[in-house]
Amino acid sequence: MPRRLWSAIALECGCVAGVASGSPLIAADPMLYRFCLALLAVLALAALTRYTHARHAPVIQAGVLAGAQSALSARPGHALAVVAEGRDLLLEGTVPATGALQTIQRALMAIPGVRTVSTVGVRQGGDRATFDDGARFSSRIFATRDGMQLAGDAPSRAARARAQALLGGEFDLSVNPAGDDAWMDLVLIVNRYRRQFDRIEVDYAGTTATVVGDTDNADAIRDLRVDLANVSTARMRVVETLTLRGGGG
Repeated sequence: MPRRLWSAIALECGCVAGVASGSPLIAADPMLYRFCLALLAVLALAALTRYTHARHAPVIQAGVLAGAQSALSARPGHALAVVAEGRDLLLEGTVPATGALQTIQRALMAIPGVRTVSTVGVRQGGDRATFDDGARFSSRIFATRDGMQLAGDAPSRAARARAQALLGGEFDLSVNPAGDDAWMDLVLIVNRYRRQFDRIEVDYAGTTATVVGDTDNADAIRDLRVDLANVSTARMRVVETLTLRGGGG
């Protein structure tokens, strides 16, 4: 246990003990003296509780989030993402109907440790087929040596804000949690290589991100292929067609 915690407990208890032992009134009254001893125990317990909560809060949040993500994965037919703040869950995205949302809420509330489930970020509408097919997420990245443009979807509000801050522009992007968070990695990679290519285009639809580009720099093509291979995930398979112009080296 940290030395600072012991010091805090000792200080709190010492103050009460000092008052209790130094006061003739308290010493002469056994009931009042026992009350002071009980107060010592309460102060020590409160300090231990604060320490335990601070130490285990990140572990509890991680467990709650993992359980929520597993519950969402087990229930297809939606485009929802979940964020954990302590023991509270926040849902974002889209569901086809109110009944589906209520079912998901009940499943999340049944997870051990969950305190509340907020749905303020959920939109309702569309038919179930819209959420079950493989083309629900759609995003386009276009880059030249002069700059980049983004259009379509971003997988989260945080990813959209990060991309806009990186590129210094207010792009018209919709938030669609059906996309993979690796979308942001694609944005970073394209921005890193765009000055070595005449153009780079990314069409991310459903679970496939198609990357097309051309340059006269063979080293740039080799390095970009390595980075694209590393960013592929189960929800975002990267397919590339990179063209070397003019036999460059």
